Amino acid sequence: MLSRLMSGSVRSLDREFNCTVRLLDDTEYTCTVQRDAKGQWLFEQICQHLSLLEKDYFGIRYVDPDKQRHWLELTKSITKQMRSQPPFTMCLRVKFYPPDPAALKEEITRYLVFLQIKRDLYHGRLLCRSSDAAMLAAYILQGNAAFLAFTPFGFVVLQGNRRVHFLKWNEVTKLKFEGKTFHIYANQQEQPKPQSGSGHGGPDLSRVRQEYWDLGEAFSKLNAQLLLPHRPYDMTINLLPGSSPPRGHLFSLSRPGRQEMDEYIQVLRVEVIQPFTSLAGAGFFFVGKKDAGLCPCIDYLGLNKITIKDRYPLPLMTSAFETLQQASVFAKLDLRSAYNLVRIQEGNE
Repeated sequence: MLSRLMSGSVRSLDREFNCTVRLLDDTEYTCTVQRDAKGQWLFEQICQHLSLLEKDYFGIRYVDPDKQRHWLELTKSITKQMRSQPPFTMCLRVKFYPPDPAALKEEITRYLVFLQIKRDLYHGRLLCRSSDAAMLAAYILQGNAAFLAFTPFGFVVLQGNRRVHFLKWNEVTKLKFEGKTFHIYANQQEQPKPQSGSGHGGPDLSRVRQEYWDLGEAFSKLNAQLLLPHRPYDMTINLLPGSSPPRGHLFSLSRPGRQEMDEYIQVLRVEVIQPFTSLAGAGFFFVGKKDAGLCPCIDYLGLNKITIKDRYPLPLMTSAFETLQQASVFAKLDLRSAYNLVRIQEGNE
C-alpha cells in the first residue's frame, strides 16, 4: 500500500522540480530539473558548474527514507529512482578512488579527491592502517594551515579562524594521536607583559613578538611623525645674490583635486610640512596616475632659475656597491615619501 502511494505521488509531480546537490566543499548547487530528465543530465550540469573534465571518478549519491545510501543511476530517470517527494537533495562524492593520484591531470580533480579523503578520514570510513591515517591527517593539517607559516620558534593554536595561542617548541612536552583526535601537551610559562614604551603614547607591543620588544621604539607611530633632528649636513637652498622668489601661477583644481588638496594640507598638523611664510609662492596642481589616483606637483621652475646649484660630489655607483657588500645592517628608505626625510636647514624652511 505504501509503495502505491509513493508511485502515485511521483506520477502527480509537476513537469519541473528543484534539486539541490551538496558539493564536496560543502557548497550547494541548485537547479531546476525536468520530470523526465535522467541522471546523466544532472551529472553533466554539475560537472559543467565545476569545470570538471575527469568525470569517471565521481557520482551523485542520495539517501532514501530508510536512511540507505544509493548511487544515482545515470541512464535512468531521476524521479523513478527517488522514493521521496521533491525538492530532492543529493550530494556529489568520489565513486572510485584513482589507483595513482599522480596520474590526475586536472587541479580541480585532485582537489575534490583530497576533500573526499579528508571527509572519509574524519568520519572513519577510510579503511587503512593507523600509521597511514596519521600520515594523511598530517598532510591534511599541513595543507589547511599552510598560510600560518610555521617557523622553528613554534606554531599557532587556532579556535576556528581566530588565533588564541602561540606555543613554542621547547614548551611542548608530548604529542599524541588517539583515533580522530590529535593531542598536544605543553607547559606554557606565563609571559611577561609587553612594555608600552617610554612616556605618553608609547608603542603598543601586545601584538609584537617578544624577541622584538627591545626594538620597541621602531614600532612607535609617534616617532614616525616626527622630523629628524638638525645636523650639520642639512639641506640648504641658496639663492643668487640680489634675487627674490618669483610669484607662481594659480592653477584651477577639479573637485577630486580639491579633496586631495584638503588631505594634503592635513600634513601640516604633524609638522612634516612647515607653514608658509614667504611673500611668494609656487603653483600647485595634480596630475593623474596610472592607478586613477592623483599625484601632487609644485611648479618650482621659477625658483630653480635663481637657485645656486648644489654640485656636492656624489660617490661612484661601483664604490657605493662595494661599501654595501661589507655592511650587515641595512635601512629601508621610504621612496614614496622620501622628500619628508630630507631635513631642511633652519632658516630655509
